[in-house]
Amino acid sequence: MRNVVRKAVARALAAMALAGSLITYAGCSDFTLVEPEPGPRAETLMGIALHVERSGASRYELRGLLFPGTDSRGEPNEFADRALYVEDSAVQPRVESSSQLWGYDWEETREDGGLHVDSIRIRLPVPVGAQLPGITVGIPIAGREDPEAVTWVQGEDLRLHVSPPPGPSPRLPMLFSDWALELGETCSNAGSGRALRVAGSGAHPAEFRVPWEWLAGVTPAPTVACLRTISAYRIPGAPYRVEVSLALHLSWRITVAAGGSAANK
Repeated sequence: MRNVVRKAVARALAAMALAGSLITYAGCSDFTLVEPEPGPRAETLMGIALHVERSGASRYELRGLLFPGTDSRGEPNEFADRALYVEDSAVQPRVESSSQLWGYDWEETREDGGLHVDSIRIRLPVPVGAQLPGITVGIPIAGREDPEAVTWVQGEDLRLHVSPPPGPSPRLPMLFSDWALELGETCSNAGSGRALRVAGSGAHPAEFRVPWEWLAGVTPAPTVACLRTISAYRIPGAPYRVEVSLALHLSWRITVAAGGSAANK
């Protein structure tokens, strides 16, 4: 019985000594309790690619990829609204278990003849903590100011008109823009009948004027004209980095007529 009492007393004394040591250390200026270092965060990123074909009709294809990113614990960031809104459609993400990316797909055809300037409205997915609804921007899209079928009168210059490109916008700053006008038998880069190609950087002209002398001796005469533009934008004010690329293809069908007419003026 005495041995049991002695052991109990010894345990009590040891506990008191340990408590006294902690109190002593806590009073020292070089003793600090710290939390574990937070892990690296992965930034949320989104890329949107818009491909537009405007000839007899306007066909729009949008593909988006979003990387949700991670918090300091390495967990994926949460979203209050995961949908990407394109025009009036709420596009839900396609998420594959083997990938950390969210995919968005949207398509639409407009029977507008490919004429005049157009736009596509996009509203971004909203992470938790950001204001609902998400940021909405309009992506400007140029169009023809001529009918799809144009007549090129022999001996006269060919004139093709495109809706003026939009000016600089603080809402949608442009990162870069390039364009190329091609005339030939087809609009395919692989076509061997391409007769002429003119390219430039920056905003495309509102009028393309092709001198008759440039193609007077070309056989066969070009039957199509194709304008290709590629532009990139960054959406400011978004809760994460978002970049949009726009690939636009405008086309005309060309008929060569005998001189003496002003059909193409």
